Amino acid sequence: MIGLQIVPPTAPTLRATPNDTVLFAVLGATRIGHATVAEIAEAAKLLAPGDWQPTGDVIIACVRDAIATGLIRAEVETVEAGPGRLEVTEAGTERLIEMLHASAPVAGGLGRVCAAMRLCFLVALAPDARDRCVAALRRDHELELADLRRRCSGCPYRSRFARTWMDHEIGRIEWELSWLERFPSAAVGNSATG
Repeated sequence: MIGLQIVPPTAPTLRATPNDTVLFAVLGATRIGHATVAEIAEAAKLLAPGDWQPTGDVIIACVRDAIATGLIRAEVETVEAGPGRLEVTEAGTERLIEMLHASAPVAGGLGRVCAAMRLCFLVALAPDARDRCVAALRRDHELELADLRRRCSGCPYRSRFARTWMDHEIGRIEWELSWLERFPSAAVGNSATG
């Protein structure tokens, strides 16, 4: 069911908490075809290798919670191997789409991971919804950049080292925003692999 177009009435806020981030990874990775806990763990590690490394136990716990709440289903579960091949349910797809459309922080480790997941899991959306999601991610970067500039202008740390770090963070968000402005329209890539 690639390309669903379920758009929530309002854009909720995605809290970049560890639990939300793991659920986002589990739903997104499962939705795009990573159907075992090991595949989900590998996909999650690729998204932000330096910022966030969920352990297999954390992912298994999230998978079991998602099964219990009806967001995903498993073929079979064994005590030794854990859940078998996984599939996202309709409720899980709706939750993933809400997470893709949600406004989220883009700074900090988990914020960067959520931003990466919003781009990696775009294939779960219809092409026009993908473009709206990228536009929302640009907006989140613009808001973060304005807030960071405001905070840096009033920062009491005026040393050369502090200014260098603040300039680096501002430059990183400016670069990401510039990159997002050049991000290809979803009309270019409509396949399941994006």
